[in-house]
Amino acid sequence: GGTSTISVGCPSEWHSTVSDQSWITSTDGEGKVTITVSANATGDSRRAVVTLESGTMKKEIHVSQSWSGAVLSLNVNGPESIELDSEGDSFKFSVETDAQWKVEPSAAWLAFSSNGSIVNVTATANSEGHREATITVTATAGGKSESKEIKVAQISREENPYFQMLGSFGLYAERWYLGGKAINEPGIGSYCTIEQGEYGKSFIIKDLFKKGTRYETSYDKETKRMVITLGSPCLTETSEDTQETYYMVQPDITDMKYTTGILYGKAGTVTNGENGNCQAILLDGFNEAYGGLGLVRIGASSGNPEIIDDLYYADGKMYLVKAGEGGQD
Repeated sequence: GGTSTISVGCPSEWHSTVSDQSWITSTDGEGKVTITVSANATGDSRRAVVTLESGTMKKEIHVSQSWSGAVLSLNVNGPESIELDSEGDSFKFSVETDAQWKVEPSAAWLAFSSNGSIVNVTATANSEGHREATITVTATAGGKSESKEIKVAQISREENPYFQMLGSFGLYAERWYLGGKAINEPGIGSYCTIEQGEYGKSFIIKDLFKKGTRYETSYDKETKRMVITLGSPCLTETSEDTQETYYMVQPDITDMKYTTGILYGKAGTVTNGENGNCQAILLDGFNEAYGGLGLVRIGASSGNPEIIDDLYYADGKMYLVKAGEGGQD
């Protein structure tokens, strides 16, 4: 493509016209005509005529444009590689080219649809193991072609961090407190069950520190972490005379105070003595001034939170280890 300007010497009024071709235009100026052509991606040379007219006088300018393989270009605006969720997933990319183009997935579990230059790729749920495929985008013009590839991997359900954080777990801590007194032996002091909430968005932690507790947490799919927002009620017990509500917090047992905050859990492994590497949920985000985890109780009569003498409190480094892989079933 390009532009060319030609001088016109004519004492009277004149104008230009172009033969019926969409790829070429002419613009009249003072003593000149400007001819503009678009890029030729047809694969063949092409011709057109620009006619200058003044009254009954005409002058023809013959324009020819050759085709060059260098005109062929292909840009794929998207990831070079991507990992998809085991339960089905999708992503998009766009294609920039003046040539004819096509999309070819290398596996039947990948499908695509296009809307103009936008391509939407979907993957079915993976009931098999880890699998990989390639999406090839090819542009073709004049017998030449250019291709770009996107590498696609889809994790299995066993590899999915969300599912790895479901099941029965024991809370391991460096130190435990009971009745305000330190138990300096590290180990598991409380067991819980983590159930699926809304897939890929939430979990429900049951029976941690006390039977009957129920704590809903969220899941960040981008960072693949459980997000535990402390300070919400997790159990209410009612009798004839009283009502008591329990909250999960970060306590400082020594000073008998607590704070809330946000903790994070990520699927991983820990080394646990004779058991070797154990599947676990690694916890972080603790406030260093507190560093513990446990429950406080607020009674309807007092309205003041209190540390509970007959419950265990975890302190120091801690993680949730899969039951049967570092503790008892």
